[in-house]
Amino acid sequence: DNHTFDIQSLNDEGNIHRLYLTAIIDAKSGVLVGWNITNNPCSQSTILALRHGISRFGIPKIFYVDNGSEFLTHDVGGRGNRKRKNMVDDPPTILQRLGIEMRNALVRNAKAKPIERTFYTVKSQFSKSWSGYCGGTILERPESLKRRIKDGKLPCDYEVREVLGTWIDGDYNMQMYGGGENRYKSKTRIDVWNESIQDVGIRQATESELNLMMARSTGYQKI
Repeated sequence: DNHTFDIQSLNDEGNIHRLYLTAIIDAKSGVLVGWNITNNPCSQSTILALRHGISRFGIPKIFYVDNGSEFLTHDVGGRGNRKRKNMVDDPPTILQRLGIEMRNALVRNAKAKPIERTFYTVKSQFSKSWSGYCGGTILERPESLKRRIKDGKLPCDYEVREVLGTWIDGDYNMQMYGGGENRYKSKTRIDVWNESIQDVGIRQATESELNLMMARSTGYQKI
């Protein structure tokens, strides 16, 4: 899913805005496996986050996504519930070429998206530590934010990008497992992943397969 950072930062032109995070978690362990920071949540950001996750943790069996248009794209995983009847079949999707099954979350059901808990942790532990923290609502916005903006103390985009990866691997993935399986209660998220993956194995992708993910298809052309 996508998450709007509760951080006001400066882009390359010096304009104030908020970045977006496209993130993928492992459903069993809660490990944040792949991500991409973008100015605009879109299908390309989804592909980059998935490519990042596959390069780090291997090819998943199932890709469970929201019903947003940035996920239900014809060449990524197909149109899902948005697919219309009597449409001409599209070429194989990126997920099909990698042997990944796509499943869609239930519509209008927050409980169907466990990653929302991850985004709350990103907000409370990562975003709040920045001088540009602005909160998700007016009530959460610090009174001192205006002064920090005036004093030029907002972070730059590249700083947020650089620190996020360090925080995820050095802190978030090292935190205690919060799932429901009792045998993992005393382990960290990454320990749970390392232990549980032994039961199913890892499907690795070659560099050429990862590069092929970036070769977007449009549809069959009649010549």
